[in-house]
Amino acid sequence: MKKHGWLFVAVVCAAIGAASCGDDDGGSTTPPPPPPGDGAVPPPPTDGAVPPPSGGSCPGDIGGGVCCATASNADRQDAPELRLVGINISAPSALSNAAIISLVQGAIDGQRFNWLMRLSGADGDGEFTIETGAGERNSDGTYAFLGGEYPPQMFMGTLAGETWMTGSAAMTVSIPVFNDDGSLLTVLPLDGLQVDTATLSEMRDCIGTRSGRRWTYGSPESALTAYITVASAREVQIEALGMDLCSLLAGTNCMMPQSAWMNPPTAVCNGGACSGACDGTDNCAYEVNASFAAAAVEIQ
Repeated sequence: MKKHGWLFVAVVCAAIGAASCGDDDGGSTTPPPPPPGDGAVPPPPTDGAVPPPSGGSCPGDIGGGVCCATASNADRQDAPELRLVGINISAPSALSNAAIISLVQGAIDGQRFNWLMRLSGADGDGEFTIETGAGERNSDGTYAFLGGEYPPQMFMGTLAGETWMTGSAAMTVSIPVFNDDGSLLTVLPLDGLQVDTATLSEMRDCIGTRSGRRWTYGSPESALTAYITVASAREVQIEALGMDLCSLLAGTNCMMPQSAWMNPPTAVCNGGACSGACDGTDNCAYEVNASFAAAAVEIQ
């Protein structure tokens, strides 16, 4: 990974706990090895499964079953409620390294990164509404959307059998990542968020499964696309690094012209609509691609 990316790994490991940076067996606290001499980015996992850093079948003994669900959607088939429980990021390069994915997965397992989804009107094939955004776990094991500066967003999707997809969110979906002490670590500001494909299990409790300590993301794999604009990334500070998210993604101080960035953005977003062809402005964006797993929860 580029210099800033590995600095991010080292510092964030210290910030959120070195155990989150262990190897596949979950017992090592050794930081990831230095990058290759040519600065190449180590490839992300390609087997469709990322080993979460915590041990056991379900992290922290939270949830159960094949996807670590904490509730059942059996009696709410028309409005299943889910929490993202596994993720495999394939782009952009600053976020797709296996060490970064492990850090994000550790935050998900530790309830420091809670991304909720509620589908409404999903009682038959056709259109439904999705509400999605940042959440928090309540003391009774239920969840709630955070609201405030991280409001959930609502937009339309389409269901065919148990497979669904969505259009793009018109507003930014911001998902915070917290430290163990509850302080803010960073935020993922996602523009143009859409679910490209996802398939619910028979009782709509799961998207994907967990086997031992590994996630799989369905067959075909679930997938989502979103964008992080230069303007949004400039506003997100990573205090432990002393840099903003834009500089991490660019691999270069974002005060420099985009033409000098090691990893320039490739897309552009205008009014929530994102596509290719960066125009050199702060509307330029990094495309985020990821597979994900989700499990049933109860959202208050």
